[in-house]
Amino acid sequence: MRVMIGLCRGWMLLAVSLSLALTGVRAADAPIAAAKAVADNAPPPAAAGDTAMAKAAQLVRQDAVAALQRARPELVVADLLAFYRENAPDLLAEWERRCGQQPDSAESYLALLAEHYANIVKIKDEDPEEYERLLWQQRQESKVRSLSRAIQDLSRPGEDGSLGAEAARLMRLQEEKMKLRQLLEEGFDSAQQRQLVEINRLENEVRDLRRLVSERAANRQLILEQRFMVLTGEEWPQLPAEEREAGRLSVPAERPAP
Repeated sequence: MRVMIGLCRGWMLLAVSLSLALTGVRAADAPIAAAKAVADNAPPPAAAGDTAMAKAAQLVRQDAVAALQRARPELVVADLLAFYRENAPDLLAEWERRCGQQPDSAESYLALLAEHYANIVKIKDEDPEEYERLLWQQRQESKVRSLSRAIQDLSRPGEDGSLGAEAARLMRLQEEKMKLRQLLEEGFDSAQQRQLVEINRLENEVRDLRRLVSERAANRQLILEQRFMVLTGEEWPQLPAEEREAGRLSVPAERPAP
């Protein structure tokens, strides 16, 4: 069961990650500040000259939060935003970007984040160790997404075509590539270790089941007789051939006359 839950969580996060990757937009710090303002029920900061756009984005945020509270009244939106701000800020920034640039998808994207959040939080008390592993995984995947966007940006030559600027860009590009490589290696090794642990657990279960099946086969007749007694209160009936065989074995053979 825990394996299935883990798979469902993985597919859900993959859907969110793919949705984010397709946008190809790197979020700035201002949207994160706006998310904090939503949690505190305070108006978000707005840049000079963008007051109308900021107010429109704020209304979209408020509508998305209100819709989420109607659908999930047990969910504390401030806790949801704090969770993503700490463990996956890029996903929170993507929601903020949608509030300003793709308002039609802001509500559904927030609902998707809320579902993923609920799936993680509900196992906090059931399996604290697994919960901590999932938090680590969220932070790692957020770093991977951020680095991948940075590498894509650095792969394009800058506007300043000087040799110094190009050398700095290429050096930074190589550094980001090495960081991403390390993160991917860590994620792969962690997944492999977790799968080996799960394989060992399943092998132990199969071994226990085989032993149980062998014991039941060895005690087949006794199990059937006991079950029959429980159901009817009578002894296990003997077939004619079984009765003759039982009688032949119970009567001692006559000795031949001297």
